[in-house]
Amino acid sequence: AFILDSTSFIDEKMNQRFADLLFEVPVKKSKEKVTIAILIELKSQKDKFIHFQLLEYVAMAYRSQITQKKKLSLIIPVIYYHGKQTWAPGCIAEFFKDVPVGLKEFIPTFEFIFADLKIKSADEIAAIGNSLLYTALQIQLLQFLQNIDVSVLTGVFTRLDPDKYGNYINPMIVYLFKYIDSKQKFNTFISKIQEPIKSETMTFYNEIITEGIAK
Repeated sequence: AFILDSTSFIDEKMNQRFADLLFEVPVKKSKEKVTIAILIELKSQKDKFIHFQLLEYVAMAYRSQITQKKKLSLIIPVIYYHGKQTWAPGCIAEFFKDVPVGLKEFIPTFEFIFADLKIKSADEIAAIGNSLLYTALQIQLLQFLQNIDVSVLTGVFTRLDPDKYGNYINPMIVYLFKYIDSKQKFNTFISKIQEPIKSETMTFYNEIITEGIAK
């Protein structure tokens, strides 16, 4: 599959923004291709009513395609969950268990993909080819560790391609601050990573410290 386009839909009334990615996917054992839109919802905490949020987003996304007079593309909702609690969203029909059998056909059912970061194995994460995605997921995995080894942090940044993803280094360093419990540990981490990430990180780190002192 390859990305054809990237568009965003804005609901001004609810002040919410979300984006979808369009992929053209070849159908197995066929010469045909189908265009699908991936709608991703990021969650760091369990959400009991996520099904209704997705239902709204999917409807709005289809409505946007119609308004823009585009050919309708199938939309596949994806929940990416990176929280600490165990969560199994279930299906929307569970909210309507008391509905008479004859009326269950009116329940708005749809499928979605649920990706839970916690249950991904180290081998699955290591097999990711994109260095930015790999680094981002590894940093998120740090929240599940009791104590963070500096060597683990160093290894996380080893695969990051600074030429392609240099603009993402600073935000990732800021994200790391949440998981590093001492200045000494952070300095040790900086001293062990390779150039040019090391210099960029040191510069950015000093800027943060200086700005903090000034404030």
